[in-house]
Amino acid sequence: MERKGRLSWQAVLGEVDEAGAKAGQEVLEAAQKANVRIVGPNTSGVFNLHKRVNLLALDNVKPGDIGIISQSGNMLLALALEAESNGHVGFSTYVGPGNQIDLGFADYLSYLGEDENTRVATLYVEGFKDGRVFLNVAKEIAKTKPVVVYKSGFNRGRPESRQIAHWSFSRQLCDDGRPASSGGRNRGQPV
Repeated sequence: MERKGRLSWQAVLGEVDEAGAKAGQEVLEAAQKANVRIVGPNTSGVFNLHKRVNLLALDNVKPGDIGIISQSGNMLLALALEAESNGHVGFSTYVGPGNQIDLGFADYLSYLGEDENTRVATLYVEGFKDGRVFLNVAKEIAKTKPVVVYKSGFNRGRPESRQIAHWSFSRQLCDDGRPASSGGRNRGQPV
């Protein structure tokens, strides 16, 4: 069965208010009926350099073996600029999962786990749709290649202000990191 995909950059699907959440649900239902998967909404984009797909307009990134899944476009930009100045690092795939209305971190990590051009999977996470599913997938993928997870929000200061900042940007509550770090350690993942 052929799967189609849709990339959704708009931030209004569930990020602004209840009407946006309802619109997001309607888009998801229509996509499911059409057998289409959705990246985003509020994605920073995707690339797969070995397949010559680059929807980010980053033209100085060379193909390599590091796969990146990041909820921060700025994190990708920093890594790409560092790789460009370093000259020895290249990337296989990048996905900005955005708000994960359909596809989530576990889906993207499964892809990187199966991708022959990816030797290392690296993730920058603000919030998981389903952390338990992700950790189970990470445990399986880590049997064949390294999985490195950087979970944002490990601030021991004022957690309520950090949660508000994350909620206002990505509509995903950030926790103090204990669930991600203990779950990762229990499954052999660096967090």
